[in-house]
Amino acid sequence: MNYLKIGTRLGLAFGLLLLITALIATFGVWRLSTLKEATVRISSIEIERNELAMNWKAAIDLNWARASAALKTSDAAYISSLGAEMAATTKEVTEGQKKLEALMEGAKSKELLANVAAARKTYLAVRAKLLERKKAGEDVFAQVDSELRPLAQNYINALEAVTKYTHDELIALEKSVLTAAVTSQWTLGVGAGVSLLLGLLFAVWATRSITTPVQRAVEAAEEISRGNLSIDIDAQGKDEPARLLHALAEMQQSLSRIVGHVREGSENVETASSEIAQGNNDLSARTEQQASALQQTAASMEQLNSTVRQNPDNARQANQLAMSASTVAVHGGEVVGQVVETMKGINESSRKISDIIASLMALPSRPTFLR
Repeated sequence: MNYLKIGTRLGLAFGLLLLITALIATFGVWRLSTLKEATVRISSIEIERNELAMNWKAAIDLNWARASAALKTSDAAYISSLGAEMAATTKEVTEGQKKLEALMEGAKSKELLANVAAARKTYLAVRAKLLERKKAGEDVFAQVDSELRPLAQNYINALEAVTKYTHDELIALEKSVLTAAVTSQWTLGVGAGVSLLLGLLFAVWATRSITTPVQRAVEAAEEISRGNLSIDIDAQGKDEPARLLHALAEMQQSLSRIVGHVREGSENVETASSEIAQGNNDLSARTEQQASALQQTAASMEQLNSTVRQNPDNARQANQLAMSASTVAVHGGEVVGQVVETMKGINESSRKISDIIASLMALPSRPTFLR
């Protein structure tokens, strides 16, 4: 399911919950409608036809008592009064019979009504004959019990069968309504419980499917922020948290490559720095060698300068000695010895000059002007 987006996932979860709720509501409305129809049937049909059947039986019981009394009495006025009452009751029974026949349904109920109608027809015919005979002055006392009573009992028994049938139908319908009400209560209760359970399961599932990968993404981001680029980021699916984990994995790989490049550059810089330091050391050594050579050159230049300063003095001294020798030679031989000694000094001075020049020529670094 992590291949579905969060919006689609939540839509499916809430859609299923709404569907279950709609089914429960539809079932509840249907059961309430059924109970309503059953209640209406009980109040408008079953109770009414049961009352009609009971009223019919009560009227027949009353009329049988009137007929029996009228046929057994000798008072003409009383007989006439009872006859009028029986006629009115018979009229009411006829109207009730029509209503009951309109309310009766099914083959059995119609068969019971047919039995009642046949028993009534036979009973009314015999009762009418006996009343006519009674009015004619004939004594029919014995025929009341022997002929009319069995017919009245058959009539009453047929009505009792109808009354029992309507009463049983009423009780059965009431029981079915009660059973349907209890079943509806249990069904709605179980449906509500299932809906709550599924809602809880869907809520937990949707929450975990969103928070678990987000938590993994947060933990991965925290590890990366602490510099740990070696963590394993498992990114599966195509939903938003999976895309976030994919992005973190790509960022981790990019950071690893960048860190690798930076590390390689640092190593190159370190190598270059070492080479530069080595070059600086070599340059320092060569600089020290040049400074030493310059010091030696300066010392040689000072020695040469001293020698050059001594050359004019030596030359003047030689010139003076030569002039003295010439004067001595002009004045006489007496100074020949002195001349000889003077020449010896000149010879020694010349030898010193030659040694100085030779030592200068032997220096390792001579100035350009001496080459």
